[in-house]
Amino acid sequence: MLVTKKDGTQVNFGTITNGAIESIETTESVKDMGDSCTIVIPRNLVNLQGKKLRDILNEGDKAEVYFGYGSDVPLEFSGYIREIGGTSPIELKLDDAFYPLRKNEVSKSYKQVTLKQFLNDVVPGYQIECPNVQLGKTSVNKETSYQALKEINQIYGFYSFINNGVLHCQYAYDVRGFGSEHTYYLCDEIVNGQRIYRANIRPGGNNLKYERKDSTNVRVEAVANRADGNKFVYSVGPKTKDAACHKITFPVGVSDAQVKEYADKLFASLNFDGYKGSITGYGTPRIKAGDVLNIIDFEYPERNGKYLVEKVVTKYDENGISRQVTISFKI
Repeated sequence: MLVTKKDGTQVNFGTITNGAIESIETTESVKDMGDSCTIVIPRNLVNLQGKKLRDILNEGDKAEVYFGYGSDVPLEFSGYIREIGGTSPIELKLDDAFYPLRKNEVSKSYKQVTLKQFLNDVVPGYQIECPNVQLGKTSVNKETSYQALKEINQIYGFYSFINNGVLHCQYAYDVRGFGSEHTYYLCDEIVNGQRIYRANIRPGGNNLKYERKDSTNVRVEAVANRADGNKFVYSVGPKTKDAACHKITFPVGVSDAQVKEYADKLFASLNFDGYKGSITGYGTPRIKAGDVLNIIDFEYPERNGKYLVEKVVTKYDENGISRQVTISFKI
C-alpha cells in the first residue's frame, strides 16, 4: 500500500509477506455508489520504526493499494483514507473517488432542471455523462454532493460512479460500460477419457443456483412523469397478488419507448433461465464489477452462459487472493 500525504510525501507500507499488512478487502458494485477498501495493519509495524500510526497517516490521505501475482503487481484500489481505527490490529477504511464529495456542502433550488445541469451544479469539477432528462422541481439544502447523488438514486434509480475524472450517472442495468469478459470453469473437462484441467474456482467457491424462469414470480411497474402533469404507466410480468413487484420512477424527458425498454430490461434481469448467486475464484482473472462473466460447466453444457458481474469482493491475506463474484442478469 502506498499512501500520499497532503504535503506530497509518500509512505510505503510494504506487503503481507513482510508482516506490514494482515489483510486487504475491496468491495465494488454496479449498484452501490462508491467502492470501498478495508486494510488490517498490525499495531507494531516492522517498517515504521516504532512510530505511531496516527503520527504517519491522516484521514483524507490518498492511498493506492497494489496486490497480485508475479513482478507486475496491478493497482487494485485507489482512493482516500476515511477512517483510522483505534484498536489492535488497526483497520484502515478507504473510500474511492467519492470521498471528497462526502465532505463538502451545497444548496441549490430549481423550479425545473435537467439531470446534467443538476450534476454540474451539485458536483462541480467533473465531466458529466448522463441521460438527457428533466428532474422537475428539485432542491438541495446544505447537503453533501454525495447525499444529493444518493437522493436522485432513491427517487429515480440513477446510480453514479467516477471513472478517470468523469462522473457517470445512469440506470443500474446500463452497466458501467468499461467491462472486460472473463471465464470461470466450474469443473475440469473430460475428452476421450482424459482430464483437461480447466476448473479455476476455489474449492467450495460455487454458490450458484440454477433457476428456471417458470419458477420466478416477479413484476416490474414503471411510472414516467410528463411535463403536462400526466403520467405514463407500464408494467411487465404477472399481476398476481403474490408476485414480487419492483417499482421504478422516471423523470420528465424519458420517452414511452425508453420506459418500456428499461422496464423490459429490468424484468429480463429478474426472470430468466440461468444461474443466480455468487462464485469465488482466485486473484486471476481480475474480474471487476461491470465485467462480463462467461460461466462454463462441462457436466451441464446447456447451462453455459454469460452474465453481468454485479458485485466483487476481493480478499488478500495469508491464504492468497480470492474474488467473490456476484452475478446479475444473463447477457
